[in-house]
Amino acid sequence: MKLFFLAVGLALIAPVLLRAQSAYVPANSDYFHLVERYEIKRGKFSEGLHLSSRPLARKGVANLADSVLASGRALSPVDRFNIFYLLNDNSEWADTTDNRSRRPIFKTFYQTKTDLFRVSTKDFDLHVSPVLHLTAGNSNED
Repeated sequence: MKLFFLAVGLALIAPVLLRAQSAYVPANSDYFHLVERYEIKRGKFSEGLHLSSRPLARKGVANLADSVLASGRALSPVDRFNIFYLLNDNSEWADTTDNRSRRPIFKTFYQTKTDLFRVSTKDFDLHVSPVLHLTAGNSNED
């Protein structure tokens, strides 16, 4: 009976404590600036990505970054870094990415650079990237 109440309690508390990533990119002016820059650099409008409507879909951003990389245009080192940033941030939709980790831990954790644990199948995609909120302090009062 205790196990039942514990399970019900966790089921009620978990949605408050856990956060999920959206299918949209963060509402961040720097992120939007990168996406707009690479659509301009590409020289034509992207299919499936409409910059006039917000929020932007991750799939469209990944397709844009893939197409800029595949276009063969000369990219500066900064542009290449930013393109791979967009690809890694939207890696579940990207065709080209360097997201594979060189040294995964126990061949299970950090197989990709961006996720602690990841499972990808045809119908299911799970990314686990916990964020710890740790604080410390002291007082000089007696």
